[in-house]
Formats: sequence, C-alpha cells, structure tokens
Amino acid sequence: MTTHPRAVREDGHQAGQDEHIGALVAQLSTDVSRLVRDELQLAKAELKGHQPEGKVRA
Repeated sequence: MTTHPRAVREDGHQAGQDEHIGALVAQLSTDVSRLVRDELQLAKAELKGHQPEGKVRA
C-alpha cells in the first residue's frame, strides 16, 4: 500500500485544512446560537414562575 503525502499549498497550509476549520466554525456557530436560544427560553420560563402575586403580565 502506497501513501501519498498531503498536498501543501504555497501558503504552507495542507489542502483541505481550511475546509475542515470552516466546518468546525460553522458547527460552533450553530451550537452557540442554539445554546443562546435555549438559555433565553429557560430564563423566560423562570421569570414567569417567579412573578409576585397580584401582578398581571401585560
């Protein structure tokens, strides 16, 4: 079995490396967005449960 060295571009990066990093950044962005949305929903639910008696939400 012959192994081929990975192609290296002129800037010194291996071919495919930027695409891999791009995919990781995209996944991170998706995960952080979902985390923030979920935390906001949780905070809203907690606030609804801690309203003083006699107060009516507008």
